[in-house]
Formats: sequence, C-alpha cells, structure tokens
Amino acid sequence: MKYDARSAECTVHTFRDGVLSKLGHDLVLRVGHFEMEIDDQTSSIVARFDAGSLRVERAEGGATSLSEGDKRKIERTISKDVLCAATQPTIEFRSVEVTRHDAEAHIRGELRLNETSRTIHCVARQDDRGWSTTVTVHQPDFGIKPYQAMLGALKLRPDVLVQIRIGS
Repeated sequence: MKYDARSAECTVHTFRDGVLSKLGHDLVLRVGHFEMEIDDQTSSIVARFDAGSLRVERAEGGATSLSEGDKRKIERTISKDVLCAATQPTIEFRSVEVTRHDAEAHIRGELRLNETSRTIHCVARQDDRGWSTTVTVHQPDFGIKPYQAMLGALKLRPDVLVQIRIGS
C-alpha cells in the first residue's frame, strides 16, 4: 500500500524549555509532502519526507499568539537552519524488521536525517481509524543543535515527537 499526505498524516511536536520558556510556544508542525510504502508480503516500510514541507499547524502556550508572519519565519528557520532542506531535501526511513502481533506492529529501522543514520524503534497500533505510531527523535543524534534564542534562556527541548497516522 502507498500513502501520502492525502491518505495519511505526519506531525512533528516540539516543546519549549529554558528559563524564559513561558514566552515561547510548543509547536505542532505538519509535514506537507511525504510518501510511505508498506509491503505486507515482505513486512517492509519505506518512507520519504520532504524536509522543506513542514508547516506550523498549531502553537500552544507563549506570552502572545503567533502571527502568520511569525509562523512563516519559523517554517523558514526549520527548513534552512535545522533540516538543511536545500542540500538535504529528503528524510528517509527504511524498516529493517517489522513484527506484527494482532493490532500491534513492532518496527525497527534506519532513519536518515541530515546525512546521519540512526536505528529507531517504535510500536504502531491499530484502532478503528487505522494505524498510528509516535516516535521520539533526539535531535543531537542527527547533528541538530536544538533551537535557542535569548542566549539560551529560551530554547527547544532536544527531543521532538513524530506522530504518524494512516487510514484503514
């Protein structure tokens, strides 16, 4: 089966940290362009995500709400400075092992991000709406220094959550 942003969703959740964290926002970013291929016969998954397609869907907390201009600036910073989308436009995941037990699938595979590959593990669960999983990505493992402002008094936590849901 093949999936993309029309038949599945992928969101990235960032969390603020630091002395001035009350001024910042926890963000939900939607990945606008991706493709996933799941082969039930070979128990394999290949997914490619467009590093330049993350858009601010929601901002929670903060001293003030984000303007549309603020959101676009955040999106440009993520694309240019964090994910280096101009030179590394694709984030890729390839499963190494998928073990399915009823409504759960244990997945182990290689995530390639910013020219670095790391093994990740997750558990996907099936419900009446389809399959979903949440993966914690530790940015420094991929050579990414978590975003900081105000001399580090406002920063993002090094761990981000990536949630994927595919319809049934």
